Amino acid sequence: MASIINLLQFKYYFCFLEALNKYKSKNNTFPNNIVIYRDGVEDGQLSYVHQTEVDMVKKTCKEFYGDKKVGLAFVIFKICNNTRFFCNNPNIYQNPPPGTVIDNTVTDPTMYDFYLVSQNITKNAATPTHYNVIWDTLN
Repeated sequence: MASIINLLQFKYYFCFLEALNKYKSKNNTFPNNIVIYRDGVEDGQLSYVHQTEVDMVKKTCKEFYGDKKVGLAFVIFKICNNTRFFCNNPNIYQNPPPGTVIDNTVTDPTMYDFYLVSQNITKNAATPTHYNVIWDTLN
């Protein structure tokens, strides 16, 4: 099992290196800010992702940037969830408009998380995407 994890970490590391090098080849510099969106992470895996993937990205940035500060955000998102939101209209159930952000009451007060309704759904209930920011130095 450890060799499979190490292989996955190597692939992830290699993809990140390739993305940085591609950006530099097109722009003659490395990006000032990096935002990584990660899908497929269950709640119980958040600390593992933070300890392995986020740390690997931070170390790789240190190799490329040296002491130069780079803004970095690592965002876990989940499209498949059972959460539904409706507009506050007592006469009819209506989906919230696209762009609606829900960032309190139903979110975890110990985390930096929010829901975003990103699509216009006229039939059935809209499924919001849940975002959990596990690392943010973008300021």
